[in-house]
Amino acid sequence: LEARGIGVVPQEIIAVRGNDNHLTHVVFRDGGERAVDALVVMPHFAAGVEVLSGVGLEATAHPSGIGTYVATDEMGKTEIPGLWAAGNTRDPMAQVMMAAADGLRVGAMVNADLIQEETDAAVAALRAGAVAAVGQRS
Repeated sequence: LEARGIGVVPQEIIAVRGNDNHLTHVVFRDGGERAVDALVVMPHFAAGVEVLSGVGLEATAHPSGIGTYVATDEMGKTEIPGLWAAGNTRDPMAQVMMAAADGLRVGAMVNADLIQEETDAAVAALRAGAVAAVGQRS
């Protein structure tokens, strides 16, 4: 940015000023003011997981510095067994369409996981019944 003549000012902005829909100045918390032609701000996204703190889920700082997210595997599973995350909870940069698509994909993974659990239980029950039947014939 510096090589392109773009200044980076790591101060908290409390107001912007302009005229006729054109930005002209930013005002900083310390009372300072700076004339600008354009402004880019870095948002801070926070995964709202406070309600899940009782099960041990915590938000993790995103490597980009953009905020926090819920760490998952590629399928959406968190480190808490049976707890999944989707959308911008696990990808703070996901826009609405991407977050919705991720929710659909993770929902399909949850369904597949539940089907696998039910299938494993049915196979175990069938095998246990077959072993019992063999034992009864003896």
